[in-house]
Amino acid sequence: MDNSSTFGLALSTKDKLSIQHAVFGSDQDAPLSPILVLAKFLGSLAALGFNPPTVQEIFEALDYDYKILGLDEIIEGGKELITLLEHSVFSRMIWATQSRLRNQHYSLNYLEEATIGAWTAPYVGKTAQVLKSNLNRMNVWRGSAPYANYVPITQSSGTGKSRAVDELAKEVFTIPFCLRREHGNQGYPAADGDVSDSLTYGDTIDAVRRHQCMFFGQLFKVVHDELAEMPDYNSQAALAKAFRDRLQGGNYRAELYKRVCNKVCLLTFVECR
Repeated sequence: MDNSSTFGLALSTKDKLSIQHAVFGSDQDAPLSPILVLAKFLGSLAALGFNPPTVQEIFEALDYDYKILGLDEIIEGGKELITLLEHSVFSRMIWATQSRLRNQHYSLNYLEEATIGAWTAPYVGKTAQVLKSNLNRMNVWRGSAPYANYVPITQSSGTGKSRAVDELAKEVFTIPFCLRREHGNQGYPAADGDVSDSLTYGDTIDAVRRHQCMFFGQLFKVVHDELAEMPDYNSQAALAKAFRDRLQGGNYRAELYKRVCNKVCLLTFVECR
């Protein structure tokens, strides 16, 4: 497919044929007035997602001398329909489209590169150690009281929450999940889709809770078996870092969670069906 620029506007061959058909239909000899051709042309551009000027705006810009556009010659077959775009009345639409595409391209590339760079660059700051200190303090204060063993980290998106947890995983044994729902290629690191689906499975609150309990039961069994195959380490921190590094390699993390989810489905076969 030809995606070359047409008078500064990126139109594929399919787009051009679509415009041609929208204006002239299957019968190229059907009588059409210049104004109707122009109106259909503008409508076909709008259908492709562009924001063309209106017929009135074009007429006002041309002092109502629409013959400047060469519509009669186009109807007679002397010029291609797409050559209408060479006239200055379409310049604003073309410029706006190019500007929007440039901004989208820059924004997506910049965000992606910045996010990946934030994960691969050397860790800066004490957030991970502050998190570790708070977790230790929470556990000391809790003692034997029946408090829930969890804590939220509330910050805006992209401020380093996941990176801090990943950094902490080099010292404290961690089984990380990214439960974000995927939207295209957005988000880094990638979401653990199987885990998210398993933890939210069920038609009722009780069913979801049962499924979650089975998930964590199988998760701890699978991780225990994985740890049994790893060498001995001289400290908990060394073991934590070794397991964290394993999760970083290849498809290990995805395959580990996939095995867990498959085991849960086998246990709840009737319910999953």
